[in-house]
This record gives sequence, C-alpha cells and structure tokens, in this order.
Amino acid sequence: FPFVVWLGACGGAGGSFTSRISRVLGNLSYPLYIVHYPIMYIFYAWLIEKKYYTLQDCIAVALLVVISSIVLALVCLKLYDEPVRRWLARKMQKK
Repeated sequence: FPFVVWLGACGGAGGSFTSRISRVLGNLSYPLYIVHYPIMYIFYAWLIEKKYYTLQDCIAVALLVVISSIVLALVCLKLYDEPVRRWLARKMQKK
C-alpha cells in the first residue's frame, strides 16, 4: 500500500514510468475488485475444509490465489472492460 501511494504521489502527467504504472494500477483496480471476491470465497472454503490455520500451511495456495486474481483481472480488463468502454465512448460521440 505505501508503494502505491508513493507511485501516485510521484506520478506526473505524461509518459513517465510512475504515471504509466499508476495508470495500469488504476485500470486494473475495478476488475481486480470484482474478481477477487469469488476467488477469495473459494480459497476460504478450501482453508476451512482442510483446516489450515497458519500462513505456513497454505502459502503456496495463497500466492496462487493472488497471482490468479491479478491474471483474471487483466483478462477481464482486456477482453471486457476496455472493449465496452471503447464501444460506449463511440456511442456517446454519435449523440
């Protein structure tokens, strides 16, 4: 979290590295917010079923959950969110 705040504070207008990272994180935030809920509930159910109570018990699966959430959010962003936004922008320009 502090790293994200730092990037936002340092990011300026234009094509700087921090502004590009900030733009990617901003675009990814909503799809990630949407997809992480079902993945987390599946993960929680698995934890309860297996009776894993420490991070040491489930670190590999926890990392898989984080990585899969990010990958699924990127897929949703590229295949759904961005095309729908472009379509809506074109539709609004025609009015």
